Amino acid sequence: MHASKTPQVIVVGCSHRVAPVEIREALFPSPERIEEFFAVARDGRFKAEEAVMVYTCSRAEFYLVTTHASLTVSRLRDWFLNGAGQYRDSTFAFTGDEAVEHLLSVCAGLDSIMLGEHEILGQVRQSLEQSQERGTVGPVLERLMQAGLRTGRRARQETDIGKGGTSLAFAAADTARSEVPPSQRGRVVIIGAGQTGAMAATHLSEGGWSEILVLNRTLAKAETLANHVGARALPLDDLQWAVRSARVVVTAAGGDRPLVTEEIMTDRSEKPVMMLDLGRPRNVDPAVGLLPGVELRDLDRLQEVADTYRQRRALEIPLVEPIVAEEASKFRAWLAHRAVIPMVKILRSSFAGIAEQELQKHKQLFPEPEQEKLERYTRSLLNKLLHYPTAQLKELAEVEPGEEDRLAALQEIFVSAGWESDSVRKGAR
Repeated sequence: MHASKTPQVIVVGCSHRVAPVEIREALFPSPERIEEFFAVARDGRFKAEEAVMVYTCSRAEFYLVTTHASLTVSRLRDWFLNGAGQYRDSTFAFTGDEAVEHLLSVCAGLDSIMLGEHEILGQVRQSLEQSQERGTVGPVLERLMQAGLRTGRRARQETDIGKGGTSLAFAAADTARSEVPPSQRGRVVIIGAGQTGAMAATHLSEGGWSEILVLNRTLAKAETLANHVGARALPLDDLQWAVRSARVVVTAAGGDRPLVTEEIMTDRSEKPVMMLDLGRPRNVDPAVGLLPGVELRDLDRLQEVADTYRQRRALEIPLVEPIVAEEASKFRAWLAHRAVIPMVKILRSSFAGIAEQELQKHKQLFPEPEQEKLERYTRSLLNKLLHYPTAQLKELAEVEPGEEDRLAALQEIFVSAGWESDSVRKGAR
């Protein structure tokens, strides 16, 4: 099988883009399999020099650097499937520029379930550190991962791709922050400590509220969440007192009937309270929304807010894509320049050997005071002669995608012609 002289980045993986959750659950590696991946990468069975694994709740992607791209993709894919060949179409594989652009797009938030989400940057950074600890990262993937992190930061700094969350929990928290003035940010009550309640509590924890209370049927679960966001946990038995004293109530609990009823809210003062109902079915009786001072937003209203954020983020995609393309071009140029370094060294070594050989042969014909001048002249002439071909080699390195064979062919000429060995042989005589 033909091997390229120039190392290439390849990626094999599975994500929400190509597979439903049940297939991802079947394919995603266990902690033991993750360690096995690094062991196989180190012992050479993938025919690769470097390896990084990017692993999140929605993706498992394996990046390798290899001069045997086709063979490496085949072996890595077989290892990943682990006998589950029926899922082959639920995986993807990219080579070269496609692999590079894929990682940069992931870091920019263009490949996430929630467009522009921020968590992926921390996950990529963690993946790089994990691979560094296991000794599988080299200069190419180190440079690529750093390029990905830089791309992600630029995308969020230079565009609005990361502004305005698209989850209902974020929509609820943002609605509360935008509509309740800072001077009125009293007590917030979160009912439900599951995933949605936890997300709402996390988003609200930085809003400058006087206090956040977390209520849940299981007090221990409420305490865990409360400790995480700097809140106070209460049992669900305290619900009536909590909602009557709140400025904002966010409900995200289970159950088959409303928890916040008109009866609970009877005889309360008419001070304003915003109720954001994220429950399915609804946790707040619609009749509560008719009481004086109560402003009730249900799922439909909050979904409209989330959809607006999502549409705004989608408008930023054309602004993010040029950032991805620019950073991919920078990485491609770096990788190409790195590839010509051996050729430049061979070129300079070969010519330097010939020049030294000729200098030693002829300098005895000059008076000793002139020999030093001859040496300086020879070095100066050598540098001037090599300046143009060296610059041309570096320029040639910046090939367009799909034209890498030109560079590989030139490298083959330098190596196969034996210039370096010939010059060394001749200079040794």
